Amino acid sequence: MKRLIYTCIITIIISYIFISYPKIDIFISSLFYSENSHKFYLKNNYILKFISYLAYYLAFLLLAYSSIVILLTFIKTKSYRFINYRPQIIILLVFFIGSVLLVQTFSKHYFGRARPYKIIEFNGNKEFTAAFTVSNQCTFNCSFVSFHTSIGVLFLIYSFYQTGSKRKLMIIFSYLLVVLFALTRVMQGKHFLSDVVISTCFMFIIYYLILFIEGKCIKLERKIYS
Repeated sequence: MKRLIYTCIITIIISYIFISYPKIDIFISSLFYSENSHKFYLKNNYILKFISYLAYYLAFLLLAYSSIVILLTFIKTKSYRFINYRPQIIILLVFFIGSVLLVQTFSKHYFGRARPYKIIEFNGNKEFTAAFTVSNQCTFNCSFVSFHTSIGVLFLIYSFYQTGSKRKLMIIFSYLLVVLFALTRVMQGKHFLSDVVISTCFMFIIYYLILFIEGKCIKLERKIYS
């Protein structure tokens, strides 16, 4: 519960900064924008494009792996106890509630924020809006918040459940993956800094909320099976 509260407080503070100083987003994005060519000079970079597509493939592999582990574990144990499938179920829940519902479905559609490369400041025709501002500048697959970054966070959460010597390496790799996915999207002009940062916050809020509910469910499960 403490981690959930702390994460919410941090999210509120970060959100307040981006809402109060929206030009932060413009400034960071401008670092990757060429005034001469009037475009984000890394938008069509092949390496960055590969990294962007990589997020989808890694998400598919992680979800497929988690689903297969659940199936094989059930075939082997015939158990309905949550504890036997805990890491895999948590990953699936965080993905569907966090990445799919909160990030991709609700936030992008509800706030309608235009992507950096589409706004007037960067040779587009859409108006810039600050984080959490509801607008009509975008109607589909909008900027706020970043799906790709949420996938990086999903891998980070997965790494928390690793054991042995590989756990530390997995966590380090996953942190780098979050930064890589986030930075790639900003450099391409596909997302503002606030999109990727708040996406990370959203995912951890969902994760800790699931852990809080999980704790209640485990207590109930123990009573049932005791």
